[in-house]
Amino acid sequence: MGLLMPTPVRNPKTSIFQLRVRVPADLVEIARGKVVGLPVGDAIRQVTIGDAVKVSLGTREPDQAKARHAAAYAALTSFWAALRSGPIALSQKQTFALAGEAYTAFVAAFDENPGPAERWEKVLQVNSAAKAGKLNPLAIPDQRQRLKDVEARFSGLVAGLIANKGLVIDDQSRRNVMMTVADALDRAATINLAKASGDYSGDGIAAVYPAFEKPGARPAPGGAASKISLSSIIDEQKRRLSLGKDAIGLNAKTEQKFRRHSASFTAFGKTGDASTITAKLVRDWMEDLLAKAQVSNRTVRDMLSSLRTVVQWGRTHHPDVFHPLANPVSGVTPPEALSRPSSELTYTIEEAKRVLTGARSSTNHNTRWLPWLCAYSGARVEEIAGLRREDFFKSGRDWFYHIRAKPSRSIKNSNSERRVPVHPALVDEGFIDFLDKAKLGVRLFTRSPSQDISRFVRGTIKIARNVPPSHGWRHLFEDLCTASGVSDDARAYITGRGTGTSRDRYGRSDAMLPGLAREMKKLKRLL
Repeated sequence: MGLLMPTPVRNPKTSIFQLRVRVPADLVEIARGKVVGLPVGDAIRQVTIGDAVKVSLGTREPDQAKARHAAAYAALTSFWAALRSGPIALSQKQTFALAGEAYTAFVAAFDENPGPAERWEKVLQVNSAAKAGKLNPLAIPDQRQRLKDVEARFSGLVAGLIANKGLVIDDQSRRNVMMTVADALDRAATINLAKASGDYSGDGIAAVYPAFEKPGARPAPGGAASKISLSSIIDEQKRRLSLGKDAIGLNAKTEQKFRRHSASFTAFGKTGDASTITAKLVRDWMEDLLAKAQVSNRTVRDMLSSLRTVVQWGRTHHPDVFHPLANPVSGVTPPEALSRPSSELTYTIEEAKRVLTGARSSTNHNTRWLPWLCAYSGARVEEIAGLRREDFFKSGRDWFYHIRAKPSRSIKNSNSERRVPVHPALVDEGFIDFLDKAKLGVRLFTRSPSQDISRFVRGTIKIARNVPPSHGWRHLFEDLCTASGVSDDARAYITGRGTGTSRDRYGRSDAMLPGLAREMKKLKRLL
């Protein structure tokens, strides 16, 4: 019987998931004290190995933890294989590729704010002294001292580069990388010195070093990493999320948004080469969007977030050849956006009463019942619109409905799956009678009902104020919970908001359903 792959475990103190793996018995002595780089989100975490390997996955979300754990565990498994195979020798191309990653990181990190020129003059001076064996003015600058000074100056960075690749290399290869990195950082410091003096004629971002190809690494589909497009990354992520009997898949709206935003960036950059994305190109795209002012700053922030996510997917798919050092989009600061006051996003009590009263005479199921369900749950309208008769059930004397992900229906995140009590006002309004007439296996409401509700609120009820017709209920429900004394835990659970603690599991078992129903009954009726 094969060994089961380990799964994420929660830190009992913080509820943050971790990877925790014991070192294989045959590697305990070899691995102890070595450093390995494991991918976690947008970053590479360097971990010193003891009897076990432990690293925080940086999330309390179970689904995100599973994805991060799989990527980190795959890298760790590769490192175990490298240890068993023994040290390898790097080629000249691989040596220069590693040095190139150090160069690119130092140029990109200081592209926006290189700081004073004196900083880089000092860096060049110290680098030169190290390579000449003159860090210690009292030492004799012979070959032995030169190697010692270069080691003192650059060994930490080189160790990180090697660890991040999960490599086990021989001593000569390590010395070669050390000297090549020293030259590459001189080159980066020279570029940054020019920028610090106001000279951006050569931005230094252009690829001048080869891409690193890990020994024995499988080439990316379609050829080299330079052939990976943003569109192909989305295709591959969609394929991966569709695997398995109970797969949820990639949400259709999310997919459309990511493709639209990726296409905008690709058109601006005039390239289908996602491997050539740089922080400078992303920043130029963002500034072009802001200068044209065709979309809001908030939308630009969302477009940056989409691009960052797609690039991160690509890094997960091809960790050895696609932006292996860092996600270039993460280095770009999104623009500030003016937030609308909460009062502008919330129905007033008077407006809420008008909408619910008007809904009583509607013959459209969307406009008859969705406003009432949203008003007494604070749910997102898309969550309610996907409900079917079988999602409703009775526990004791109380009715509930189950908001959950299915192959044909997605939810925002793991906290969004919940069982919501039906408020007595809905029962008195006749909703259960409506439910009894519904057929099993059929949606209660039409897909994408937001337009129906918007026309109803704006045209029929004549709510002229720019309150979101559907989302306005979510804000109002939370305010009503506070005014009615509904507990914070119950409110957070019913609305599908996470608190980042174990309380996020409130109401997950049947034992908690009566308590949830009691809390819901505290909510004062609007009509």
